[in-house]
Amino acid sequence: MAGNMGKVVGAVVGLGGLGAVFMQFSKSDPIAEAAMPEDVKKSPLKRTLSKGGLYPQPEAAKPVRLLKTQSTGSMAAFTQGEAPLGDKGSGSPM
Repeated sequence: MAGNMGKVVGAVVGLGGLGAVFMQFSKSDPIAEAAMPEDVKKSPLKRTLSKGGLYPQPEAAKPVRLLKTQSTGSMAAFTQGEAPLGDKGSGSPM
């Protein structure tokens, strides 16, 4: 009896998830549809993905990054018992 109850609960959760995905892709926003490029309007797949928020929209300008990545110049070198290369990345304390 408990095994059947688990199957029923799993089926209900699966159907709920399927319904949520359907509602996400079936919503219609006339403003967003008017702003779509022509190639997206002509393709049913691209239009469906755009409605679901999964098709990338071209950005007007790249956002300014406040933090910039910086290389530290040190990577771990796994030498399996041999001497490390240039004593860099050996993991020894400074």
